[in-house]
Amino acid sequence: MNNLLQDLRYGARMLLKKPGFTFIAVLTLALGIGANTAIFSLINAALFKPLPVAEPEELVFVFNGSRNSPYSTSSYPDYLDYRDRNQVFSGLISYGTVSVSMGGLERAESVSGLIVTGNYFDVLGVRAVLGRTFSPEEDRTPGTHPVAVISHTLWQEHFGGQSNVIGQEVALNGQSFTIIGVTPPAWHGAQVLETNDIYIPMMMQALVRPPRAAFSGDMNPDLLSRRRSRWLDIMGRLKPGHTIEQAQAELSTIAAQLEQGYPESNRNVIATLFPVSKINPIAYPQLVSIAALLMAVVGIVLAIACANVANLLLARATGRRKEIAVRLALGASRGRLVRQLLTESAMLALLGGAAGLLLASWAIDILKTAPPAEGMFAFTLDYSLDRRVLGFTLLL
Repeated sequence: MNNLLQDLRYGARMLLKKPGFTFIAVLTLALGIGANTAIFSLINAALFKPLPVAEPEELVFVFNGSRNSPYSTSSYPDYLDYRDRNQVFSGLISYGTVSVSMGGLERAESVSGLIVTGNYFDVLGVRAVLGRTFSPEEDRTPGTHPVAVISHTLWQEHFGGQSNVIGQEVALNGQSFTIIGVTPPAWHGAQVLETNDIYIPMMMQALVRPPRAAFSGDMNPDLLSRRRSRWLDIMGRLKPGHTIEQAQAELSTIAAQLEQGYPESNRNVIATLFPVSKINPIAYPQLVSIAALLMAVVGIVLAIACANVANLLLARATGRRKEIAVRLALGASRGRLVRQLLTESAMLALLGGAAGLLLASWAIDILKTAPPAEGMFAFTLDYSLDRRVLGFTLLL
């Protein structure tokens, strides 16, 4: 321990003796490590962080598709059958994306959100920070409850964070809706890379998500009664003590019964379950490919940074020949000298890592505030530097 402390003190003196060299080396490492940490923070938020819901390990996706393409969406009648016939889920929710025009004719803006079943927030364990979420009554009769829950972001940016927003009327697609609740700040939806500003009961589908002829085959406004209209995602929470394998077996049986009962719409349609903790399998391959490409690019940046610092250290070693010769003459072993040089390099690496962490934090702040590129959709992620990111930085 005394030798280690001596090496640290001597190494610190040597680094302070050459401030220009130390600054350039630390800055070079900081750029390489900071770039890697910033990109890994984005990947960590997209692929590894759990959703901000209660017990996310209990949640599973329920897909309706064919054996060749199992990961597909469902119809509302199929959702009802899965919900009412199963014995393995404590709750099953369904939701679909919507884009509505909010405001009057003079000041209308497009808002993205979800049309959800009434148990959406209860099953996910998400509570409103202001007002309330949907009640069972608002999920029973089509067109009778024009209410909406808005995101914390929309509340702050559009309504100025006013506490009297609850009960206010807002025009959606020209129809009046009443705001009944505000979601927590960290909540943006039940899937990663998702940003939703408004949530509307499923029973209001005819007003906020009218069918498109090219998509549904006709202009029947009632998508809730059509088994052929597969536009909904389904997610369920397993009952305590039940496994995903048990749920898969039961929903496969229900899917087979639906195929027999509705052969025209459900022929060859199977149910496939997938853990929410492993990310939606439809988006996962693309996310992994993008993540691998980004890490490869910043990995090259880090390799160049390390090569530059190695050249600096070699150039500096030339100027330290006399010092090393004197220490050898005084009896220092080669191992002792190597340990001293490694200690100095480790100190440079730690300083570069600390500076890189600071640069990564600044870069993440820029990522949070930067608008999406043209042609890209907006999304919100939790970029906070957690233990996984700090461990990754230390490893670098």
